[in-house]
Amino acid sequence: MEIDARGGTFQAFELFGQQLLQNNHYASDEVRGKLEELADARQNLEKLVLFLLFLSNLFEDCSAFLSTTEDLVHQIGLIWWLGKCFVNAVYRDLQKALNFACGARSLHI
Repeated sequence: MEIDARGGTFQAFELFGQQLLQNNHYASDEVRGKLEELADARQNLEKLVLFLLFLSNLFEDCSAFLSTTEDLVHQIGLIWWLGKCFVNAVYRDLQKALNFACGARSLHI
């Protein structure tokens, strides 16, 4: 992750701050506060990165679902069209058979 690539920078600031605290720097209280802020900011950033990763995975899942759904709708549409053609063909054949049967019956009467 991107935050892992910046881990060295975080560690360098933390190490520098710890050195200042160990040397009893005159601004030790401020340095301690900044180190705490840095730790909190890093935790929040890590949480944000994990959340963004979760959203990215969710988006991929939704995208795959929509793609599958579109394929399914297309297949259902194709099946509907084929079924309609089949029903129409059967209807025409039945109509021809009935017309033939009625015509044949009128010839025999």
